[in-house]
Amino acid sequence: MPLARMAMYEQQVTLYVAPTADQRDTWFHTLHHIAAEGRCYVFGVNQFVRKSDYPSDLPGIEELAGWPDIMSRGGSCVMDPMGQLIAGPLWDQEGLLLVDVDQGLITRSRMDFDAAGHYHRPDVFEYRVKE
Repeated sequence: MPLARMAMYEQQVTLYVAPTADQRDTWFHTLHHIAAEGRCYVFGVNQFVRKSDYPSDLPGIEELAGWPDIMSRGGSCVMDPMGQLIAGPLWDQEGLLLVDVDQGLITRSRMDFDAAGHYHRPDVFEYRVKE
């Protein structure tokens, strides 16, 4: 949601958590874009789920019989403020991603591009958020 992101950029977001159930490769590219656009760390969070993770007494479980064993392949990852992948993506497995966050990189990256700063063009655009 571009306007919601802009509201976050104007608040100087530094750590952007993006949970999703989207396991397509296109979501990975979206996270890359958000990091580069917002000059923030982006934590893409998605679950890895096997069919066997569902309880056997779940109503409607029989409808999953023809589905593949991996129901959600995950894809969690972390991007840095320059849009570079620094952890993951974690596909088709359980796991934990750990990263060191360099707050200085956020400042340095915004010297290059700042969507809510010097590139914002308040002389041309007016953006308002209802609070």
